[in-house]
Amino acid sequence: MYQATNHPAWSPHYVYEQSFAMLKTKYPEVRFSHINPEQFNGLGFPSPGAFVVINPKNNKRIILSYLDNSRYVLLKDESVGWQPYTVQQLFCLSDIVPMKDAARQYKIKKDETLLPYVGTNDSVALDLDLERIIKPFNQVVFRTEYDLKISDKLYETKLSAKDRKQSLVFRGAMHYSRPFVAEHTNHPEISFFKDHVPDYYGELASLRCGLSLNGVAEICNRDLELMAIGIPIIRPLFKNVQFHEPLIPNVHYIPYDYDREYYYVEATDYPYNRDYKLHSQALIEKWEEVKNNYELLEFVGKNAREWYLRTGKLDRQVELFVNTFDINLLT
Repeated sequence: MYQATNHPAWSPHYVYEQSFAMLKTKYPEVRFSHINPEQFNGLGFPSPGAFVVINPKNNKRIILSYLDNSRYVLLKDESVGWQPYTVQQLFCLSDIVPMKDAARQYKIKKDETLLPYVGTNDSVALDLDLERIIKPFNQVVFRTEYDLKISDKLYETKLSAKDRKQSLVFRGAMHYSRPFVAEHTNHPEISFFKDHVPDYYGELASLRCGLSLNGVAEICNRDLELMAIGIPIIRPLFKNVQFHEPLIPNVHYIPYDYDREYYYVEATDYPYNRDYKLHSQALIEKWEEVKNNYELLEFVGKNAREWYLRTGKLDRQVELFVNTFDINLLT
């Protein structure tokens, strides 16, 4: 086994260590060893959120990836170490249709501007039986300590929706579509920040709603951080990504449907030829619609927290991975 992260504070590292230990216990007849190839030392490549189980005799492998955009795992060049044709199971945020669309689009156009978005193995997603290989999984919170210690305390002590700040705050990397959305969102209660604050988690718990914007793909650590403490999320409607357990609109999160960002097929004009005024308008209208609907906010926050406990907590993800892991596929 090897991992594309070795930073102990990051939650994927915790999932890796616990999975490694549980697999050894579950399959005592198999000798599991931790060996990191050179390209995965340091911060790792291509992500600080993935690990691989390989049978060295036949090179067959099973991957768990927390990459925001799971198509990178299969569509990047084999030289990075993924070797997609050897993958037997891929646990990831499933976006099977967009992966195939991206490969098909690239294969037709052969447009170099698509390379950063599709990868160099243009035929892989068309040739592989993705429906068989991919096992829809989840994203994780960023820091292990937040899952194991901090989030439960914040959930127990947070105020009711009515008593929390009437603010909608996005705090994170301002890349891809995000700066364009921020530029066109003129509302005194909606704010965007690229820098974290010392009490970042405390700020999350103080908000009436959290705001999550699509970035590299449709999900990130922020969504899970908010769900872990029962703060309802306003975010773009999930259109492609699939989870181990579905996230239902207006049950687990509050969606707004902007219909302006299709990351995969429209990569050639990304991100400049889109009408972000309409996106921002949809966001503002949704905030005005729900900000004083305390019954809805409490309902969604409670459901989000319960979803997180069932399928998002790190220890639960370890169980889900190990229980679905099929060692027979590696023989």
